[in-house]
Amino acid sequence: MTTNASMDFIPFYKCFPEIALEETYIWTVLKNSIKAREGDYFLIENYCLDKTCDCCKVMINVIPKNNRHDNLATIGFGWESLKFYQRWAYGDKEIATMMEGTHVEIGGIQSKYTRFFRNS
Repeated sequence: MTTNASMDFIPFYKCFPEIALEETYIWTVLKNSIKAREGDYFLIENYCLDKTCDCCKVMINVIPKNNRHDNLATIGFGWESLKFYQRWAYGDKEIATMMEGTHVEIGGIQSKYTRFFRNS
């Protein structure tokens, strides 16, 4: 396994615009939700650019449909097991724990709404 120190990610739609147009999710937050602004949000998937990297994760940007320049959260999701990420991180439990499952992406753009989007 290899790791990539820079771990550069690119939006899925930049590589596969036709598929992204069909499959990009929109999340609707209703009026009765007091933890985030009411409205529709795009969930933009970003994947690692390094073809030799096997980090097995996605970063999801939560962007309001009515303001496409306002990223409200960057949520990471590692779909492999904790054991996988420990091997990937050469035994580093802290990194493995950060990468497994759903998490607030360290170094990603965040806002006061991040915890709402991460926990929903």
